Amino acid sequence: MTGVYSVDTTQASSVYALLGDVLQDAGGVLHCYSRLPIRQLLRYVDSNTATMWWISEHVTDRSVAPTTTAILGHFNRYMPGPSDVVVLEGLDWMVTREDESAVLRLIQTIDGFCRSNQFTVLLPTNALAYGAAFWTRLRSIAPPHPTIPEDVVAAVPSASEPSESIDSEHLQNQADDADERSSQLVHLVTIPSVGFTSTILSKRMLQWKRMGFDLSDLEPALSLSDMGQAHKLYRTTESNITLAIDMMRLMEVNRNKLSVTEQELFHYRLMSLLDVNTIQDELLGLLSTR
Repeated sequence: MTGVYSVDTTQASSVYALLGDVLQDAGGVLHCYSRLPIRQLLRYVDSNTATMWWISEHVTDRSVAPTTTAILGHFNRYMPGPSDVVVLEGLDWMVTREDESAVLRLIQTIDGFCRSNQFTVLLPTNALAYGAAFWTRLRSIAPPHPTIPEDVVAAVPSASEPSESIDSEHLQNQADDADERSSQLVHLVTIPSVGFTSTILSKRMLQWKRMGFDLSDLEPALSLSDMGQAHKLYRTTESNITLAIDMMRLMEVNRNKLSVTEQELFHYRLMSLLDVNTIQDELLGLLSTR
């Protein structure tokens, strides 16, 4: 089946485990555009059977910037062949960096490539990362793939239905989950640059991962020999996590002013560490009106 398909999932990496039948039916090559550094992606994909690219702001021989222009240019340069399968992550990241219309235009353009060159593109993405109108438009261009199960039922209402139509028991379960998450988020002591090592960084990253934070942008620090540069990356991530935790605590204090859907949307974006300063401005602006 050619064209662009979306896969509603909380973990993009889970999609790779579901590609067996799709690749077997297609008979082509797998192309991965992942937010994970290639070293991490190798946990899920065999390098002998796939081409791999890292969606990142870090410039390397195998990286692609998380912008619609960069993605489109890369597709033009490395166009997949007939029967190939492409997994393209980072759509939510691009939405936060650019306007939604630009991202939708990118998907439409890629869909045209798919039809012309007879390949398939899969977009692992979480419905909770988007507004209802955008998610509806995305699904109209990139419908669910018929053979890949989705592990999340979107909690975002469609653009035409009121939020009250969401199952009340499901919303209560989400609220309970939010309570549990907020109790697990704690500020950790800052690690100074003196004596900073990869081992210390690994232990701190494990602590943050257990809280649920996406540390894709910090992963490259583990492979740096310059500990000063590694510490700068660490400090940037630490600053974002500190602000994210503060914002989630603020949401908890003002939970009566936010719908469950709004809480989930903000929580997902904060845990992903996608432009935390912008999210802070949006949250403070929203709370000031209520």
